[in-house]
Amino acid sequence: MIRIAICDDDIPTLESVYKLVKTYADAHLETEFLIRRFHSVYDLLECLESRERNFHIYLLDILMPLLNGIELGVQIRKNDMHAAILYLTTSPEYALESFKASPVTYLIKPVEQEPLFAALDRCRSQLQQTMDTHVLVRVKDGLTNIRFYQIVYAEYLRHAIVFHLSGGRTVQSMVLRESFTAFAQKYLADPRFIRPHAAYIVNMDYVQALTASDFELTDGSAVPISKRVYSEIKKLYMDYLLTGNEVTLL
Repeated sequence: MIRIAICDDDIPTLESVYKLVKTYADAHLETEFLIRRFHSVYDLLECLESRERNFHIYLLDILMPLLNGIELGVQIRKNDMHAAILYLTTSPEYALESFKASPVTYLIKPVEQEPLFAALDRCRSQLQQTMDTHVLVRVKDGLTNIRFYQIVYAEYLRHAIVFHLSGGRTVQSMVLRESFTAFAQKYLADPRFIRPHAAYIVNMDYVQALTASDFELTDGSAVPISKRVYSEIKKLYMDYLLTGNEVTLL
């Protein structure tokens, strides 16, 4: 299921965008959608903070009272590095500031069907890839399925792997039957992952800051970066940021 939240304080715009998104969902019956409307920033934040529901795609108006869409996007990013954020705006003048929330695109008001559907196609395709990539891990009680997007970082510890997952959960594998280098290859083939240290793999979507000695992660952890590979790791991370923060105007 793909969950979509639409937030706009202008009721006619909110209803218009909702009808377009509903039309898109009705045209893609192979995918299940849940669509919710919010005419207040605080209603959406209350929904997220109560853990009642999280969303895969957010369509957010930029100019809203008290808390604008960019500030709302930053709040969303504190707990969710993977959701797609699409901004609804009458002008692209906020493009530079919006990079704080890493949006997928801008949709110029009044929102039209063709650019909206194109943006939703991109989001759906990316989400499908992100949600489908997973690994089966041998644990004490059998096997557990871990999706790549859930992994904040993985640590090689006492010949086993400790997966640190979003939400604070950890999963420890059984003793590895291969080297950590061999184990890491399947993850490093995914552009989200990087190996900054002999005993760690990091999902760069969860990196909050790069320091002179480590990655600071969104869960408060710090993963060390080996001095001998620091320059290479810094370049790879900066390249990933530039690629991941690309914004288009529609």
